[in-house]
Amino acid sequence: MSSIIYEEYPYTNGERNDEKLNKRIVSLARRHKFYLDNIKSVFGLSTSGRWVRCAPSYQVVIAKKLNRKGDDYKVVGFIIMSGKSAWDKGGDRMCMSLEYWLVDKKFQGQGIGKALYGEMEKKAELFGLKNYVVMYKKDDEKLRDLYTKLGYAFIPKYDGYENTTNRVCDKHLKVYKIEITHYRIPQQEELWDLLA
Repeated sequence: MSSIIYEEYPYTNGERNDEKLNKRIVSLARRHKFYLDNIKSVFGLSTSGRWVRCAPSYQVVIAKKLNRKGDDYKVVGFIIMSGKSAWDKGGDRMCMSLEYWLVDKKFQGQGIGKALYGEMEKKAELFGLKNYVVMYKKDDEKLRDLYTKLGYAFIPKYDGYENTTNRVCDKHLKVYKIEITHYRIPQQEELWDLLA
């Protein structure tokens, strides 16, 4: 009997060296016509077909279906996230950003997506992040309902930046799940004292 296992993607300094795994994840995105160019860039596949270094800030958890012998697998889902700390510049600091979340259509309804989301929550807790952010296509009612059910909502301003995705002309919507409304970020002088 085959089973589903969840693994954090192994990488060092932003390099994802498992070419077989990279190709299987990209193949799942290709089959589902799911942000293929974006997924390729996360896993370092350039448009020229060469594997290149990817951004080290992405965290990835994959769902694998093992074959009966347990010696090979099929990637049936993944979640890609990016933890943004207090030291990052720009908006959405102290948020776990859900970048991409996909489960193979053949395996939907089996709790795989829920388990992947749970893995993201564990990673956020490890980073000390309590808030979450996700952006999705405004006209996707299925995603709107899912994120609403998970506790996400549109807010007009986060981290001092206006949330401009609610404009009529915009095709996307950025929503947040807020647990902590105020983070105290040390001033530069205090930071050096903390590091000393």
